Formats: sequence, C-alpha cells, structure tokens
Amino acid sequence: ANCQEPELALSLVLAIKQDSLNCEAHYLLGSIYADKNMYKEMTVEFGRVGTCKLKPKDASIREEIIQIKSNKWTEVFNSGVDLSKKRLLVDQLKIDLLTDFSKYPVYKDSLKAISAELENPDQFAWDSYQMYSQLKPALEELENELAKETVDRYELAIFIDSTRYEPYLNMAVESVRHDKLEQALGYYQKALQLKPGDPKVMNDYAATLLAANRYDVALDLYQKIMQTDSTNVNALINLAMIYNRGGDNQKALATYTRIISLDPEYKDAYFNRGLLYLT
Repeated sequence: ANCQEPELALSLVLAIKQDSLNCEAHYLLGSIYADKNMYKEMTVEFGRVGTCKLKPKDASIREEIIQIKSNKWTEVFNSGVDLSKKRLLVDQLKIDLLTDFSKYPVYKDSLKAISAELENPDQFAWDSYQMYSQLKPALEELENELAKETVDRYELAIFIDSTRYEPYLNMAVESVRHDKLEQALGYYQKALQLKPGDPKVMNDYAATLLAANRYDVALDLYQKIMQTDSTNVNALINLAMIYNRGGDNQKALATYTRIISLDPEYKDAYFNRGLLYLT
C-alpha cells in the first residue's frame, strides 16, 4: 500500500467535512477504500458521488466508478463461489474419511490450506487428530465457517451492486442446502425479478416451490417454463405430479404421454400413466 494513503485519506475526510458535496473527494476516498478492499466503505463513498453535481471536467468519474465497482463485485462474488466449492470439498472429505480414516494424512494439508483462509485458523488442530471421532467436530465447524463466510461474501456482493441476480441465486442455493426453503424462495423471487425468464432461475425456483409444497405457484411457473422450453422433460415430470396431486387426471395422463414421446426410455412415466388408467 502507498505509505501516503493514510495521510491522503485523512485529508479527504477533512475536505468532505468542510464540503459534503465535494465529488472528487468522495471519489478519491472511495478509490482508496477500493485499493484496500474496504468494500462497504468504497460503496458508500462512491454512492455519495451520485448525490453531488459533477463538474464537466470530472464527468469521466462516473464511468471510472462503474468500472471499479464492477471489478470489486466480481472479486467478492467469485470469492463466495470459491468458498462454497471448498465447503463442498470438505463435505466430500468428511464422507471419505468416515469410511477410511487412513486417508487423513493425504487430506490434512488440504484442510490446513482451506482453514488458513478463515479469520481464526488456529482453532483447528489438524496435526493432533488420531481418529475420526476426534476429527469430525473440526470438519463440521470448518463447514459451518465456510458456509457463513460464503453467505457473507454474497451479501457483500449485493451491497456493492444490488442489481445483479447472481448473488441472490447462489444465496437461494445455500439456503436450500440448509433446508431454509422459505428463505430460499425469497432469494429466488428476487433473482427472477432481476433476471426475468432465465431458465436456471425459473427451474430452480420451481423445484424449491415444490419442495416447500407451494403447488399453485409452482404450477404457474412450470407452465411459463413450458412456453419457452416445450421439451423440458424435468418440468413435464413435475407438472404431471402437480396435476395428479390436484386430481386433474386427464392433464396428468396427457403430460405423461408427452414425456414418453420425448423420452421413450423413461420407465416411471409408463408406470405412472398406467396407474392413472386404473383410477
């Protein structure tokens, strides 16, 4: 870091106190915060630039702010994705070590590297565990910390730019993993508002609505999915189930027949259609 940055930052803070509408000072202070990865402070200062009137010679500042924020958003969002992948890796290691603890010496360095990125890595005594029963609580705590940090990163990405749908989508996925379906539905709804018609958002949202027993809303969403993707077998399967559950056997039969025409190898469709013929 530039050794003059603390003095410059202090000078800018004093300048802003004297003139809260000093756009250039807000911009420069926000840029310093960006260099230091002080994301919230950066976002606040850049936001204040929008409240003051830029001089014609400073018009390029807005474009520079957009670029800096975009870069920092990507940095934060990708770190959340990376942490989520590491949590899934720890979960896989936990399963492997449960069945064969002799692999632990091979996995130990990976666990050390993953935990080193957290605020308090010294809480994990990776060299001391002699059996799985000793290791398991540490693995579970590592998973919890990674999950929390993942969510914190996505929330920070939303703070930087609340118009991007990706953090909401990933927050929904994290919520589903923790069986927080109502919370997940809120994130999916927001993601869909920001990215209308996106196939992944719609399909994941509809599947979570089914899991939460919100059949009416799921039905409406699956019908919208079929309008743009009429050969979506997974959507048709869920539609048939919703029709069947609602007692609309004719639509369920027609849907199973459509599934069979698209995927003749899908045996469950034949079985379910047969059951409907018997009713």
